[in-house]
Amino acid sequence: MANDHPKVEIDLYAHRLDESLFTEVAGTTVAYAPIDDADDAFAVRDLSNVDAGTLRLPGAALRKLGVAI
Repeated sequence: MANDHPKVEIDLYAHRLDESLFTEVAGTTVAYAPIDDADDAFAVRDLSNVDAGTLRLPGAALRKLGVAI
């Protein structure tokens, strides 16, 4: 099976994440924050399960999912 996933050029998990920048999306349990020193990249977390950690994605990937950032 071929890997059709785009190659990520930068390791977003290696970047610092400022916890104070997380913003809750109104009416959801989702919060997001920009990733320091990464152009157009965001961390997303589920506030109902913060121990699950964060998902870090380029803004383009989130917009493909229909997320307005």
